[in-house]
Amino acid sequence: MINQRSRVDFGILGAGQLSLMLLEGAMTLGLKGSVLAESQDDPALLTLSRGLVGRTRSVDDLSLFLSQVPTVLFENEFVDVSLIRQACRNLAVPPNFFPSLNAIEILQNKLNQKKILSHLKVLSSRYRVIKKTEIIEAIENKSVARLTKQFEREFPNGYVIKWATLGYDGKGTWISGSRNRVRDLELLSFVENADKKKVDCFVEEKINFDCEIAVIAVRGVKGQVAIYPVVQTQQRDGICREVSPMAFPAPLLRQAKAIIEAILLELQYVGVLAVECFVSRDQIYVNELAPRVHNSGHFTQDFTLCSQFENHVRACLGFELGDTSLTHSQLDFVMVNLLGEKVATIAAPLAPPPFGRLHWYSKTELRVGRKMGHVNVLVPRGQVKSEVVARTQRWWDNYCESL
Repeated sequence: MINQRSRVDFGILGAGQLSLMLLEGAMTLGLKGSVLAESQDDPALLTLSRGLVGRTRSVDDLSLFLSQVPTVLFENEFVDVSLIRQACRNLAVPPNFFPSLNAIEILQNKLNQKKILSHLKVLSSRYRVIKKTEIIEAIENKSVARLTKQFEREFPNGYVIKWATLGYDGKGTWISGSRNRVRDLELLSFVENADKKKVDCFVEEKINFDCEIAVIAVRGVKGQVAIYPVVQTQQRDGICREVSPMAFPAPLLRQAKAIIEAILLELQYVGVLAVECFVSRDQIYVNELAPRVHNSGHFTQDFTLCSQFENHVRACLGFELGDTSLTHSQLDFVMVNLLGEKVATIAAPLAPPPFGRLHWYSKTELRVGRKMGHVNVLVPRGQVKSEVVARTQRWWDNYCESL
């Protein structure tokens, strides 16, 4: 049952690290939230001990949780909206949802994202849906040769294949490269898994980009908008490794601002929205939209006046939005993700690094590629950020080796 020793101002569907940090952001406002957790060991429930252990895909568990919170936030967009609507029909007074169920339902599908971007005349990579018959033929023949030859003709500069739903942190994404038997088997497995999960696939043109950026903004219930400083992200294998500021030209910043404001307005969106983009020849191409607080915005916990987590709560509960300005305008910063390097059972590191602030997610199991925490580090102007990243990585490597 939900532990309600004091009032609960809102609930969150999900209890991972994003929920944990949302609850921490709410505490700065004197607010208390509750979570629907899949496990007693989920970070938000394990750390703050206020919530319900249940299944987000159970109508009964959803109904119980939704009946005890006035407003509902989402840890991420990977929810079954139809089940949530069904659970609401069991309630005399359903809670408010932010972002709206309609916004979540639209944005959890990348093909819908493409349609919105096209409607708004926002640049994105050229794409097409992969026909079911093409996937079935590849699976039945145990060969993707015909499929890849067709894609190479359509996208001669390279292509990316994506699942329309369920993909994140490199999962649900396959990037073209040199052809060999191993790569062909990987692609065959990729489309087979999509077919098993009943997920649509699409293929898009690979953008030859100069850098990747993230634009994060928050919109309140009355339509007010605040935008965080645009940051550069470094990705590897589809997973963000580090985030840092960059001196972007003014025209590009105006592009970024116009894009995210147009998307927020089109969807009448409430809360934090992240837009992941490619920059190529001073043009922004939107890659994906994330209807939630986002990994690329974790720097805001230590380097802006109001974090993305606090501002998401502010927006969804009708508060005035907080200031998104940097707290250290004369210094640079870097956020480094701590990713699992092997399988092990762990507790928190014995000592945080002496050179930055550790945000630990309290996960009990280390897995390869799993986000375990992040470190925010202030960097004096002139110091090479890659040296700070390397130092942080060595500290983390040493810890992982000790397990």
